[in-house]
Amino acid sequence: ELALVRARTLRGQRQFAAAEQVIAVALEALDARALPEVRFDLLHTRFWCHWEQGRYQEAGEVARCLADAASHSGRSERQGLAKLAMSYFAAAVGDPALAVTLAREAVQHAREIGHPFREADGLTMLGSLEEMVGLHSESRASLDAALALATRLKMAYLQAVLATSRSRLSLGQGEIEQALELATLAVRLAEELKDPHTLCTALMVRARALAARNYDGDLTEGTGAGAAALRLCQEKYPNLEVEAHGLLSRLALARSLGGEAYDHAVAAQALLDQLGTHALYEVEILLTIHDAFCATGRDAAAAEILARAWRTLQAKAQRIGDASLRERFLSLPHHVRLANLRGIRC
Repeated sequence: ELALVRARTLRGQRQFAAAEQVIAVALEALDARALPEVRFDLLHTRFWCHWEQGRYQEAGEVARCLADAASHSGRSERQGLAKLAMSYFAAAVGDPALAVTLAREAVQHAREIGHPFREADGLTMLGSLEEMVGLHSESRASLDAALALATRLKMAYLQAVLATSRSRLSLGQGEIEQALELATLAVRLAEELKDPHTLCTALMVRARALAARNYDGDLTEGTGAGAAALRLCQEKYPNLEVEAHGLLSRLALARSLGGEAYDHAVAAQALLDQLGTHALYEVEILLTIHDAFCATGRDAAAAEILARAWRTLQAKAQRIGDASLRERFLSLPHHVRLANLRGIRC
């Protein structure tokens, strides 16, 4: 139990290697039948250590162990945690429909045991996933419900995360001023928390909102926010770093800075190759890389990236069994743009 507290503390301090070492020693010391709750919680902490470093396949292996342990226990609390972990993994490997289903079930388990903190976590993830597949009204309802719980429970961290998620949703629906207002709130809350991960995501959604508004100075200010995000996540959070490079490449293209756009595109491609996927922005990042290559005369490389983006989109769409949900997913703006670009030379 002491090892579990130590591992959670180290993870909270982003000392992942040290946390994983503590977990490994503790699990080795445990008898297979001893302290099943502590064993489960150690594995759960290991999952998040892997996840936050972008080690998705390793995180998936741990999530499967959690699901197996939860199913044998028959306890709703464990099943909810395991399903939420599996939901994150499903989203990362390109199965958004399964991710939505698992997140909904995780929320239900939290309600069954009367655990509002877990319910708020689950609703936050569910809202983000619903946005990912184009269920915008459902996403808004989930995020609003999560925010109500987070506010009542004074969950400052989750309030910052939700401001970011709600900003991203507003941006996707063309509500740019509202998106910018929410992003500014998210940045302020994240700064108060002094949490680099949360601040990084908030800065990036603010940069996106500024780029979408594109008034005088917005692209410059957005680039500043994106650069600040990159400094926070560089060599720490590769899943955020690839997003930051993609965003900065897109902003450089908007400012007609082809060389800068290309440099960020190359960095984004290398990180995406390392990670293997990106839950939220994979197609968008690939399209940005394509555009940066086109802008700098690298037509052959751009064509390869476009083909990769199409394969990625098709693989994700094929995993969505529900035809109406698949249609919504394919109608998202970047997916439509990708379909329109197929076969078009730079």
